[in-house]
Amino acid sequence: KFNYIGNAHSEVLVCVIRKDAPVQKLEDLRSKEVIIGATAPCSTTADFPKIANGIFDTKMKLVTGYKGSREVTMGIESGEVQGICGLGYSTVKVQYPDIMNNPFARIFAQEDMSGHPVLNKAGVPMMIDLARNADERAAMQMFYGQNAFARPFILPPNVAADRVALLRKSFDETMKDPELLAEAEKMNIDVVPSNGEAVTTIVNAMYATPPAVIARVKEALARSK
Repeated sequence: KFNYIGNAHSEVLVCVIRKDAPVQKLEDLRSKEVIIGATAPCSTTADFPKIANGIFDTKMKLVTGYKGSREVTMGIESGEVQGICGLGYSTVKVQYPDIMNNPFARIFAQEDMSGHPVLNKAGVPMMIDLARNADERAAMQMFYGQNAFARPFILPPNVAADRVALLRKSFDETMKDPELLAEAEKMNIDVVPSNGEAVTTIVNAMYATPPAVIARVKEALARSK
């Protein structure tokens, strides 16, 4: 029922893990415990490792309660925890511009269905590769769908159609504005926009998810608490 004006960025979330952690390859997550720091319950930093535990039977031990993602990464630096998941790649780039050559931590996995071009080129594996069957892939596709509209602009229901159309046009023009793009590049922030119609299509597709798939996701999140 909401009116989607557009989305400023489609985010790829990642796991960043210490290089001296017991997990060295993706498959190790099923057999070796790794301590993952997170902010509040139900945040992406909590739910993304939880869904992996629930669907893929990984052994990530979750420690919640950190004030923010920066506090978690400080905990990784000090050895208090061994990693963080559900963290946007754009955030990682700002906190650690040298992450691809960082001496103590690395981007261990991408939590997305298609990944980021830079990370794909670097050979960073996809968490979805742990899927053992079509049901697991379908559940994760539904869960990862939220990545596609990470920075949305939304109007409430019943806004006049001409007002929605005008704001969508303004949003699309803003996302192409040279001054905005130059400022984003200066701040090392990605701008990968999608228009309001595209976001609406994604949301409608998520609401059309079969009940069995939704139940599988709910079960996985509950089971991994």
